[in-house]
Amino acid sequence: MKLTRLAPAALALALTLLVVALAPPAIELDHDEQVAIYVTAVRHLVAQSRSAWPVVFVEPRLVARLKPSEPPADGGPLPAGLVEALQDLAPRVELASAEQAINRDPNQPGWGMATRDGGILVTLGPVRPQPDGTVLLAVQWHVHAVNAGCYEYRLRRMGGVWTVVEATLQWLS
Repeated sequence: MKLTRLAPAALALALTLLVVALAPPAIELDHDEQVAIYVTAVRHLVAQSRSAWPVVFVEPRLVARLKPSEPPADGGPLPAGLVEALQDLAPRVELASAEQAINRDPNQPGWGMATRDGGILVTLGPVRPQPDGTVLLAVQWHVHAVNAGCYEYRLRRMGGVWTVVEATLQWLS
């Protein structure tokens, strides 16, 4: 009787260990690959916005979150060289926190929550490698109180280049 009770648990444990052993290892990303992933995602976001931004502000810390109710991600600082790699996106691309980039004057457009200088604020989250060789990345944007949101991007290395294969809207205001 005891053997029949233990058999399902042993089988479940054996199957779990087999799945873990057969799963491909998460990919290791060096600094240059991380920069390439972030550049690809930001370029995709800006292209999808169909706007010519006079300035693109990039939050200096990797704090994007998929849901507004979540606490900010704690991914540390942006990788060095990212802002320089984005310089052709707008006349100005610069590091700025939300506090620096958003004008909180209630007499301004956007109910006091408009991004300074007619720009867009982009906030990135940590790159999350997946067992299937793709990476996931949260990318938030803010223009004003009713033009902000977050995409979760899935990127895959194809032909040596990181490519967006899926962009899922997570929230929109």
